[in-house]
Amino acid sequence: MGYNVRCMIKYDDPRTIALTSPKIEIVKGDLRDYSSILKASYGVNAIINLAAILGNPNYQENYDVHVKGAEHIVKACEKNGISRVLSYSSISAGRSKSSHYGVTKRESEDVLINSNLYVTIIRPEMIYGFGSRGINKIIHQIKAYPFIIPIVGNGKIIRQPVYVKDIVKLTVNILNNTKSYGEILDVGGKDKIEMREFILIIARHFNIRKIMVPIPGTIAIWIAFLIEKLIPNPPFTVDNMRGLTESTMFDINKLEQIYGFQPIDIQKGISETLIEIRDNK
Repeated sequence: MGYNVRCMIKYDDPRTIALTSPKIEIVKGDLRDYSSILKASYGVNAIINLAAILGNPNYQENYDVHVKGAEHIVKACEKNGISRVLSYSSISAGRSKSSHYGVTKRESEDVLINSNLYVTIIRPEMIYGFGSRGINKIIHQIKAYPFIIPIVGNGKIIRQPVYVKDIVKLTVNILNNTKSYGEILDVGGKDKIEMREFILIIARHFNIRKIMVPIPGTIAIWIAFLIEKLIPNPPFTVDNMRGLTESTMFDINKLEQIYGFQPIDIQKGISETLIEIRDNK
């Protein structure tokens, strides 16, 4: 049972060892290179686009990966007779004020939705789980300084983090569901939680008790803006900072009723994540 999957990756990654299976094929490619997309997509029935360029403030590079990449996907689908595309975007694409990342993600959505393909766009909230950059940054933030945990803003913004395993199940449920065609779906987890409490849940798992020190959001955004101008691959971006100063809440009733989405509670998801991190050191 299940699908045969061809994974196109840009770089060699030791984590692909975990994908060893007779049903999984690993190929090299680059969304910016149409010929590699054409070759990688030959003979498949659907494409799931997970590509993103993270932490890069350069507009052209974001455009090349997100927008040109989407154009290459459409062209390759038309050439290879593929009609189904499920593409992961970002909640940044829906913000009124967004960085080059969010702007180009939104432009890539337009390319796909306006094609003749059966397209579903997923805009996930912060995805957490083993391998998550977000979780690793929070763990570093918790452990980095004696006595304090710096936090952008007052920590009162509401987020709705979603567990990676729940996202995977949702992807499978949506793939062949015709009701999802042409839809842009905002996806969050089961629990709406203050960012402060989310950080504290992780800290408690490490038995860490420290004082949270707020950094005003406006100052954090300006610092990120300056760092983007000075460093090619900054440790954090304006988009990261905006995400820590704006609440994000979704109604997931539609996802539950139509696509069978059943996310687990955040305490269980964080516990499973940190156990996986510990066991894979």
